[in-house]
Amino acid sequence: MFIHALALFAMLALDPKLEHAESQSRAYVKATEKGDFETWIDLSNPKFIKMMGGRDSALKEMKKEFDGMSGAGYTFDPSKVEPPTDLHQTKDGLFCLVRYTSRMRVKGKKVSAEALLLGVSTDDGKKWTFLQAENGEQFVRKLLPEIPESLKFPKIPLNPVEEK
Repeated sequence: MFIHALALFAMLALDPKLEHAESQSRAYVKATEKGDFETWIDLSNPKFIKMMGGRDSALKEMKKEFDGMSGAGYTFDPSKVEPPTDLHQTKDGLFCLVRYTSRMRVKGKKVSAEALLLGVSTDDGKKWTFLQAENGEQFVRKLLPEIPESLKFPKIPLNPVEEK
C-alpha cells in the first residue's frame, strides 16, 4: 500500500499539467493579494469575466472592491496554496480544484479563511484559468455546465478564523 501511495505521489509530482495548474493558481492568488487586476483577469475564467460585463467592467469592479477593503483596514498576507491533486478530463478540457488558505490582516488582527479555486484548461494543461469555487458548487456548475460529474467539490468553511 505504501509503495502504491509513493508511486501515485511521484506520478502527480511529475505531471506537467498539474505543475502548470499549481504555478498559475499561485499567480492568480498572488495577483489578488497585490491588487494586480490585469493579471487576475488574464487568469480568471473567461465565462466569469463575461458574466461581470467584460474585461473593463471586471477591472473597474475589482478595483472598487479592493479599494473598499483597503479603506476598511484590510491588507493581504501571502496565502498558502495547496497543489492540485486530481485532473478530470472531458471533451471540453481539463478541470481541477485548488485549495488555499487566504491570509489577511483586519485592523491589526491576523485572520485566515479556507478557499477553493476551480481550474480549467482547454489546451491540455498548458494554460489554466480559475474561478473562486468556495461559495457554492451550484453557482459554479451553472456557469460552467461542462464540469465533469466526477469532480467533487469539498465543503469549505466560510468563516474566517483569527490567527494567534
